[in-house]
Amino acid sequence: LNQVLLIEDYLINMKLKLIWDEIKEIFKNREPDIVMFFKDFFWNKFNFKEFNESRLYEYFVNYFETMLQYSKPEIIISKLKHSAELYFQLINVEIQDDELKKSIVKLKFHNCEDTYAYLLSVYEDYTDGSLSKATFLEILSVILEYLEKRDKTENNVGFNELIQYLNAFIAYK
Repeated sequence: LNQVLLIEDYLINMKLKLIWDEIKEIFKNREPDIVMFFKDFFWNKFNFKEFNESRLYEYFVNYFETMLQYSKPEIIISKLKHSAELYFQLINVEIQDDELKKSIVKLKFHNCEDTYAYLLSVYEDYTDGSLSKATFLEILSVILEYLEKRDKTENNVGFNELIQYLNAFIAYK
């Protein structure tokens, strides 16, 4: 079954089609981009080790139903749309700040797709004001150094291990 269409049906039944259409439009209705966003979005929410695309609808409903305990459906889908907008900005480097833009462009030159989920998480923290620009730039710099070393050697630290270091760094800041 088409997982994105199942999500759409779920949201239509909840009377949230307009905002869902806006989310799809962010990604120009390209299903692979929508799935990639959800993969990285849910990676943060569920701390995935492995993502199974055929279970996307299940992940979505699990997330949405859990969040309904704390918030209204319109707020949940609006926050999801905001995350989608930020994700689109990251993967397309459509960031207004030139210093941040340059740092993210450098990351993209080093095959950084496996870092998008984490980048989304810290970019959300930066845009909501819980992370300073200086700290965000330091995080981007550490990720760049990791990617450069990963390109040069076979024996390297997994990105998940680096995330533990970065989270400790953020907590210290």
